Amino acid sequence: MVVNISRSRRLLALALAIATAVFLGYFSIRAALAAHYLELNTLNGFEKATQLEPSNAWNWYLLGRYWQFNMENPDLDRAVNAYCKALELNPRSAEIWLDLASAYCHGNTKIFCFGKMKT
Repeated sequence: MVVNISRSRRLLALALAIATAVFLGYFSIRAALAAHYLELNTLNGFEKATQLEPSNAWNWYLLGRYWQFNMENPDLDRAVNAYCKALELNPRSAEIWLDLASAYCHGNTKIFCFGKMKT
């Protein structure tokens, strides 16, 4: 059975198919680029990954680990900020909680994730 479809409907269907492919391709490429930057294990790579995928808790967690365990220039305040962002996105991650606690124990940071600490 052959269905006659008008030229305008064929063009509309083609335009929708192209738009869908571009939309899906954009997010796939963005996620792949973020994964690539994470594999570099550099500050620049971690920061680019968080810029590309800001809603990915794992990117923020790895950025926090970079700042906490950087031998040349550790910055616990930045590590705590990154861990807090990761916890906002994934509050059930035990790894993030443990590294946040470690940053608090080993540093003199005045940054608190969830407002002021109660004394």
